[in-house]
Amino acid sequence: MKAKKDMHGDQSVEEIGVLKLYILGQSQKSVKALANLQKISENNLREKYFIEICDLAIHPEKAKQDKILAIPTLVKRYPPPVTKIIGDLSDTEKVLCILNEADHTHHNVEADHTYRIIVEEMLEGFVTLDEDGFILFCNKAFSNMMGNKPQAVVGTSITNMITIPDRAEVESFLKNKQRNLRQEINLFTDSKNNIPVLVSASRLDWNGNKIVCMLFTDLTAQKDAEITVKRKEEIITRMAYFDSLTDLPNRILFMDKLGTAIREAERSGDKLAVIFIDLDNFKRVNDTMGHEAGDLLLKEIGIRFRRNIRKADILSRMGGDEFAILTHTKSGIKEADELGRRLIKVASQPCTINNTTHVLSASIGIAIYPDNGYTEEELLNNADTAMYKAKAQGKNKCCLFDDSMREEVMKRACMEGYLRDALNQNELTVFFQPQFEIETGVLRGMEALLRWNSKQLGNVPPSQFIPIAEENRLIHQYGKWMLRHACRKNREWQNKGLPQIKIAVNISPRELEQDCFVEQVIAILRETGLEARYLELEITESLMINGDVKAIDKLEELKKAGVGIVLDDFGTGYSSLSYLNSLPIQILKIDKSFITNLQRKESDISLVKAIISLAHNLGLRVVAEGVENTGQVNILKECRCDFTQGFLYSPPVDEKMAEEILKNQ
Repeated sequence: MKAKKDMHGDQSVEEIGVLKLYILGQSQKSVKALANLQKISENNLREKYFIEICDLAIHPEKAKQDKILAIPTLVKRYPPPVTKIIGDLSDTEKVLCILNEADHTHHNVEADHTYRIIVEEMLEGFVTLDEDGFILFCNKAFSNMMGNKPQAVVGTSITNMITIPDRAEVESFLKNKQRNLRQEINLFTDSKNNIPVLVSASRLDWNGNKIVCMLFTDLTAQKDAEITVKRKEEIITRMAYFDSLTDLPNRILFMDKLGTAIREAERSGDKLAVIFIDLDNFKRVNDTMGHEAGDLLLKEIGIRFRRNIRKADILSRMGGDEFAILTHTKSGIKEADELGRRLIKVASQPCTINNTTHVLSASIGIAIYPDNGYTEEELLNNADTAMYKAKAQGKNKCCLFDDSMREEVMKRACMEGYLRDALNQNELTVFFQPQFEIETGVLRGMEALLRWNSKQLGNVPPSQFIPIAEENRLIHQYGKWMLRHACRKNREWQNKGLPQIKIAVNISPRELEQDCFVEQVIAILRETGLEARYLELEITESLMINGDVKAIDKLEELKKAGVGIVLDDFGTGYSSLSYLNSLPIQILKIDKSFITNLQRKESDISLVKAIISLAHNLGLRVVAEGVENTGQVNILKECRCDFTQGFLYSPPVDEKMAEEILKNQ
């Protein structure tokens, strides 16, 4: 509060400060004002209250009612107060209003000053309205919120600033003269943007006038934060329940949907089918074309499957190249089997990725609720079991689960557990089967064969335990052990002065997946002291089918190091003969299935003769395996086969017997 001398006299002038008041609801005739402050004489100004120059705004709607809207700006007090009002209303934009003593009595000037500071500096938007909803006053926060100056806002209907969907609530509040309102609405700003706000409104009397006060809290930051949180939650949910590559439901969501479907089917008596799909030989795409091409192929397969099932069916990517489908069936097995066979055809259609055409196949297993299980885990596991049965039957097939498979699974699981400890329990041994030159009968080498004599299961055939070892990556450990054992034994025989022969060791495609495979073989040769020329590695024809470039490069490297490469079981696969010229092989082994019928089927003789002729033209030598009688030997001689192997000469024997065979040479 300041007090300063009047420049024209001794009377002090007390400057109250800036204050916003209203000349509201007063008729133009009753308001007294002067058009020009300069015309007020010094004597007249003494001892009066007055509001210094203020803007006058007459809203068109209010002008019709002969009402004034004005915003006074500065109050000064000249004691003692006098109850005189000077002047007449003019048409100018400036008005001087003199307050009388009665005004001072009912309206505390200092309180209004404090009120003005609070209202102007508050962060929330604040407006006062008349009973019809027209704005009488707004603070800086509200005008900033709306993007306008106060002069443009005052006199405007508040409902015109509210978006249409939210306008009804405020109109109802004003029309029905409700006491209070608290509502989230959206304001329509001058920049055409919507601002979410929380409006709190109350009715009250102000100097005898009915007005409405509204407080607007800007919710933009809160809403943005809520949207951000919601989006994050959506992203997290998406990551938790959907596959990022195919955008299909993942295993977690599939199991959740399956559980819900089982509960519904339990009440309704409906049947469900769980269809488990595994793409055959998918690994070759990643190995030959890269993971990017593999991902594109998986996305394409997912799209194809989606197009061939009903909207109500649930398609999920379970991981890797595995998919699962949940479908409701009326006929149970028949309907599910038809769908499974249709999906096999869909998967086998050629697919072009990066200008390369791929042809895949799929193995499918099906489990039916409630016939094949009552829980999510049981149904999925049984469908998975049926899928493995389809693979065992030659792949590209659809197989329905039955109880006999459950026994196989239990037996397989039991065998897997025992196999894991076989090496530590000294249950693994190596047998050797001799190979002879067909013309001279001279021993040219031996094939090393892994054998397992389980303490719990007895002698387990390789056809049973080798696939398990490959699936569980045990083949890496056991293959390395076998290779070292065979190389060491061959070197021991050489050190004893026995004939120097080649030792052949079967190599699984899984072993060739190892980046360190070449170094591992070279290290074992150095460790055992065996020269590379006395070692042969036998690979299966599946390597040609898969076209694994990295594996072929490894074999090329080993061939350059002096290791022999043998293609085993030729004729059992489906590869093109053109691959023979691209593989770094020196010897081709004809599968025993062709040798068995040599004496009964002329077609087999012709086929064997053609294989041998082709191999010789490619510079390869040929071993016929599974030879059991002299009749087969005679035919093989006529076909100019190079080497033979089979029970006619010797079955696989242990190390002691193999050494005796060597001594007899």
